[in-house]
Amino acid sequence: MTPAKLRGGNYFLSLTLFSFSLLAPSTSSKHLQFPSSPTTKHNNRTALHIAAAEGNVPAIEILLAGGADSGPQDRWSATPLLEAVKSKRTAAIDVLLAHGAAARGLGIDENAVSGLLCSAAEAKDAELIALYIKAGAPCDAGDYDKRTALHLAAAEGNSSIVEALLRAGASALVKDRWGATPLDEAKREGRRETVKLLEAALKE
Repeated sequence: MTPAKLRGGNYFLSLTLFSFSLLAPSTSSKHLQFPSSPTTKHNNRTALHIAAAEGNVPAIEILLAGGADSGPQDRWSATPLLEAVKSKRTAAIDVLLAHGAAARGLGIDENAVSGLLCSAAEAKDAELIALYIKAGAPCDAGDYDKRTALHLAAAEGNSSIVEALLRAGASALVKDRWGATPLDEAKREGRRETVKLLEAALKE
């Protein structure tokens, strides 16, 4: 088979690539080359978005080897890296990062990142928090009120999440719009164990 150079912007081409991204391909990467990332007609999602969400590492490697952009954004600004993180596709995350996906990161603004981290904290999902941070999410990302995932975890006395965030480099003294720190939150809510964790972190 001779190499075929696929050109972006073709809706039917994008559908073909989407189908490809959902399968476990055996095709060699040298048979698939294209300079851009063909997208669906309306939402700008690429085959790489789908492959990343599915954790289809062979498809990701072939798409990237063929010249696909490692960090395209869909209509919601999400990148393939964000899709891989949300689905906890650790192998896909590693491949994307190795191909420069960190340059555009998750594709979303700090407020949106904070929302994702806070949701993971509320769900007590330390693994997901670690993956967000590995993918470039700032651990002290704040929402519109400058409240961080550590503020939320501290207020709820969620010690395992507090520990995970502190290990990732989150600050116990980051302030929200009212000047309150995670330590203040833990004290206000009477979370003694969490207070000890935060105070110990400040002494290190």
